[in-house]
Amino acid sequence: MPFHTVIRERRKELGLTQEQLAGYLGVTAPAVNKWERGNSYPDVGLLPVLARVLKTDLNTLLCFQQELTDQEIQGFQQKLAELFQQQGFSAMFSAAMEKVREYPVCGKLLHRTAVFLDGVLLLEEMEQTEKEDYQKEILALYEQAASQGDGEIRSHACYMLCSKYMAKEEYEKAQKMLDALPEESSLDKSTLQARLYLAQGKSKEAACILERSLLNKVNGLLPILSCMAETAAKEGAWEKAERLAKTCESTVEHYELWDYGKEILWLDLAVERQEAGESLRLFRSLLEKVKKPWNPQKTVLYNHIFGDMSDKKPEQKNWETGFVYEKMQSVLLADYEKNPRYEFLRDQEGFWQLLEEFRGK
Repeated sequence: MPFHTVIRERRKELGLTQEQLAGYLGVTAPAVNKWERGNSYPDVGLLPVLARVLKTDLNTLLCFQQELTDQEIQGFQQKLAELFQQQGFSAMFSAAMEKVREYPVCGKLLHRTAVFLDGVLLLEEMEQTEKEDYQKEILALYEQAASQGDGEIRSHACYMLCSKYMAKEEYEKAQKMLDALPEESSLDKSTLQARLYLAQGKSKEAACILERSLLNKVNGLLPILSCMAETAAKEGAWEKAERLAKTCESTVEHYELWDYGKEILWLDLAVERQEAGESLRLFRSLLEKVKKPWNPQKTVLYNHIFGDMSDKKPEQKNWETGFVYEKMQSVLLADYEKNPRYEFLRDQEGFWQLLEEFRGK
């Protein structure tokens, strides 16, 4: 809570008027009014007296609480999601930035907010120049998280920064972030924790840890397969590239991931070889799959971590299982129409018919 808000809220809780508070401190009521609006601050010498009058301590008065709990951050993100659906991206972004200004050294809040805004911006349709302005501010959040966070938070922030710097062709910065990442540990902490839970008779807790670990590892495997296939295609090793595409497809199926992921690599290969007919067929298939969101609650492998939605609000369920997928179709259509890599399809009659068909849906 910002300094001026602390003063206002504590004064009201104690039933004091601005005039009464001013009288205790020997200042004017307009001066108190300016403090509470954040337009000015009391003299340093007044702070101990102000804290006593408001029956609080200096740490609380000066907002020295720097960290938020996981539950507080999760609740804040849910509020952002609701704000986005009700008032749009700009209002949500402003609320997010106000929060991080309130807790500027909370690495966990900085990183999670950056990831959240990054994901929503990806699905938002707006002018590219406007989107780039938001991207700069999100990049700054990742940079703050990398400098303020520690351990896992710092590693995640450095990883994201490395990817973003590479996309911007700022390779020296990307290498610096890559060098900051710790070497992968040979010890599997999650499995050890699960065994400990099992020994204590906590099977549900063990299952949650193992399922989350499995999901993270499989999701980490897919980008590797994708990059290997891209490399093989650039080398002209089409047989290897197709083998990798098949491996990716079977991985998605065996590990109960979203069907959309089955054909991503096949589309990349078709586009790389400029196979118009196959590319259009895969476009259609992927757009159809977007309309069928992944429902992790119905999986066997992840039924513990996603199975219980009973304590969540209807709008939260909608956000987690439907809203993102609804936005994805319009984003994909825009990408198919404007991305230079699909230029060879522009003169194909079926290409424009496909776009119009799915825009109508």
